[in-house]
Amino acid sequence: MSRHYDEPISTDQCKNKIKWLKREWAEYNADIRATGSPDTLVAEPPALDLIL
Repeated sequence: MSRHYDEPISTDQCKNKIKWLKREWAEYNADIRATGSPDTLVAEPPALDLIL
């Protein structure tokens, strides 16, 4: 159930949201690494293994 609208969330909506989050994380991770600062540690999001 959606917390904001009290409507059920379909599995397709959920899958699409996970895909979007994975793409956003990959883009963020690439941007951080592209700065040329190898000392910067990028924290993995919680439960990343479950998403992948």
